[in-house]
Amino acid sequence: MLRTRAELARRLRAEQITADVSRISRWESGNHAVPAPVTALYEQEADQPRARLLAISRLMARSSGHLEERAALAEVPAPPAAEIDDILDRAGRAGARVNGAEWLSWAVAVSAFHHFYMPSPLWQAVCDRLVSELARTRGVAHHRRHEACVTLLDHPVAQPHLLRAAGRWLTRRDVQVVTPVVSLLAEVDGPGASDLVLKLLRSSSRRLRSGTLGVVTTKLARGHLDHAAQHELEAMCARRLARTTSTSEALSTLDLATHLPAAAFDRLVTAIRHVGTRETVLRAREQASLVPLQLSRGIGKRVGWGAQVDTAGSTRTTPEPDLMLDRLVQEALFHVHGWRRSLAGRTLGASPYAAVVAERALSLTQDDNPVVGLRAWALLGALGHGGRTDEMLERACATTVSESQREALYALSLSPRPLTAAEADALVALAAGTSDPDVRYGVALTLGMVAPQRLEEVAGLDRASQRAAAWWRATGPVLRDDDCNGSAA
Repeated sequence: MLRTRAELARRLRAEQITADVSRISRWESGNHAVPAPVTALYEQEADQPRARLLAISRLMARSSGHLEERAALAEVPAPPAAEIDDILDRAGRAGARVNGAEWLSWAVAVSAFHHFYMPSPLWQAVCDRLVSELARTRGVAHHRRHEACVTLLDHPVAQPHLLRAAGRWLTRRDVQVVTPVVSLLAEVDGPGASDLVLKLLRSSSRRLRSGTLGVVTTKLARGHLDHAAQHELEAMCARRLARTTSTSEALSTLDLATHLPAAAFDRLVTAIRHVGTRETVLRAREQASLVPLQLSRGIGKRVGWGAQVDTAGSTRTTPEPDLMLDRLVQEALFHVHGWRRSLAGRTLGASPYAAVVAERALSLTQDDNPVVGLRAWALLGALGHGGRTDEMLERACATTVSESQREALYALSLSPRPLTAAEADALVALAAGTSDPDVRYGVALTLGMVAPQRLEEVAGLDRASQRAAAWWRATGPVLRDDDCNGSAA
């Protein structure tokens, strides 16, 4: 492992990559885009799964408005033709494994050509498989497949095939996993994707509506939606803000409201009768935060500093406060825009702090502030469990707040290991002892992902659980890449 910038500069020059200490400093501070070959070398030296950091780097570059960062996307070298042929052959064969790094390599190779041809049945088989794997992977395995999907969506030949595969997945009867697939539609600026997102938002399925709202907000923020759609969303915000809502619904409504165009936002604020609600909406837009800035900054600093201390361990040197870490924690927890929270969470997950931040987030799940507790569970869903799956399960089963319980169950479905028999017993008992359909859905999701052999024990509880169990039997459980060594983020 290289420990100094000078050592890294020598190593890079040996690989024919222009580098010196000052250049490396600019890369590490974020002032300059990191070239793909440098990212690959970081992965090797840090003993990380291939393309783990590359996927995050490409995500950051795509999210940046700077031309230099976006140009870095084109620097990823395509693998040899024989390797690409082998990946495509395995992708088209049922039972043959393709890991996330290989999916991304294939997508990058495809994007290198302006036009290419594949038979339609092969396109359908490959894209259906990639979308299915995207929905059933977590952490590193998921991030690499997500980047592969987005790379294909950016190509005019591949895009329609992948969009059709996403549409087939989302319109499947009793679909149980929505958000990972519908999030792809945020990356496409076109009437087809926008119409599909709005159609899903009007669905009779609450799960589809809930999973789609954040994507609609992202498309609104990116200018993908026309005036008619903007008026529809303005009216939706007004309806949701006028009634008593759950904490999670209130937070997603805040996100949407703060991204309305100025005139629409002014009309919305004027129409809000409840003074407290009006002040919350105005503060969220002004501060880009779900909670007051003093609270979000305080928690960000406390969690960040605690993570630094935990990482330093027994060393006597007191670490210097890492302002970038504090900001990432703050944004991952409380930024008003779900996309920014997701981006910060993924970046944290790829850092050496992931496990210790997860442990600190676990302590926040019992905070008296319901927003803090709910967002802490969501962050655990992004970071992984920090080796505390058993404690997460205990808290998930003990909480009496149904929203937190549902978020905790989703986080549990990201378990880096299969559940033990005793842990699965606890979930089956939780499902049998509740009348909340969302909690039962969360139990079915967790069992379907990481304890599929126990699904039959909840299938008889009600019709929805029966349909969920049948869907998971047909779809299959979580997929793990053999090169990730249990990495959760």
